[in-house]
Amino acid sequence: MLESSKDLAELNALEAQQREIQRKAKAQAAKLEAAFAEWSGLPAKTITYRNRLAAVEAERTYLTVTLDIDFEASYLKVLSGDQQHAVGTDLLAARIATRDMRLAILKGVEAEANADLAKLDKKNVELSKTLGRPRHKLN
Repeated sequence: MLESSKDLAELNALEAQQREIQRKAKAQAAKLEAAFAEWSGLPAKTITYRNRLAAVEAERTYLTVTLDIDFEASYLKVLSGDQQHAVGTDLLAARIATRDMRLAILKGVEAEANADLAKLDKKNVELSKTLGRPRHKLN
């Protein structure tokens, strides 16, 4: 008797709507939690790219400033008869011979890291807006 009731049909429809609303609410909560987790991880990612840029700069400085000085000092020791520096001198010579290739690679790594930092900054703006949170200071 109740099964054919209009009120029962309305109740069933409302319960179905409630389940759909709960499903959507859970999906939205999961989306916000994922956004918050990503937003929270932005500073650590930034540090990774900043460290990469620092390593690139240190290697570039070594290749352009220090390498020739180190080679000359090591080679002079070999010339004075100190053969324990022979292998090190050869390794330094190999670095000198590949300096241009290394610098080109460093330029690419630097460009990639800077591009990734720009993407993180853009993501920071988007996620901060989505979450209603202040932007991280990534620079």
